[in-house]
This record gives sequence, C-alpha cells and structure tokens, in this order.
Amino acid sequence: MQNNAEDPLVLVMTSLSDKTQAKVLAQALLESRLVACCNILPAIWSTYRWQGEICEEDECLLLMKTLRSQHSSLEVFIQTRHPYDVPELICIETDALMQEYYLWLKQQVSPNSPC
Repeated sequence: MQNNAEDPLVLVMTSLSDKTQAKVLAQALLESRLVACCNILPAIWSTYRWQGEICEEDECLLLMKTLRSQHSSLEVFIQTRHPYDVPELICIETDALMQEYYLWLKQQVSPNSPC
C-alpha cells in the first residue's frame, strides 16, 4: 500500500436526479482531467429537508476519484455545471492505496499526460 500523503486520493460524491445527468457530468469531468474515474450508483433513495419540507426522491450517486490538489477546481466545476441549486459535494480523503492505482490516478488528472 502506498501512503499518498503529499497529494492524497480523494473520493468525492454528488447526487443527481438520474443516470443521464450523472453520465453527462462524469464525461465532462473526465474530459477536463479533473477526475481519473467516476462510478455511477444508479439507484439510491434520498430523504432530506429542503426549504422547510421533508423530501424523498430517487436519485443517482456519482463517485469521483481525484487528487486533493484538484478539489478546488472540481468544486468550481460542479457548482457551475450541476443541475441542483445546492449540489452535494462530499470529499473523503484516503490514507493509503495500492501504489499502481495511485500512479495511474496521478497520470490521469495531469494535464500533461499523454493518455
């Protein structure tokens, strides 16, 4: 396992109303090299309070893998392209991961990468 303390991998989550929205956002994030990988969990049930009401909805969860150094740019990107008024953006930092995966991830979010 690699200790990636200098620029750790972060797992960032946001919810969207459907898989189509998640796919569009994931594609744009990958093209911009802000993330190395996105996972779409197409069926989640969300219960939350919004504007004084308790709401319940089917949603989709988009998991994004990137480096902590990309988080600020990712946040701006999500704020400008997410369809929700107040998009969820939760970031979980990792302690360690497989060295090969970490090196691959770093290569994918690098703007100078040939891949």
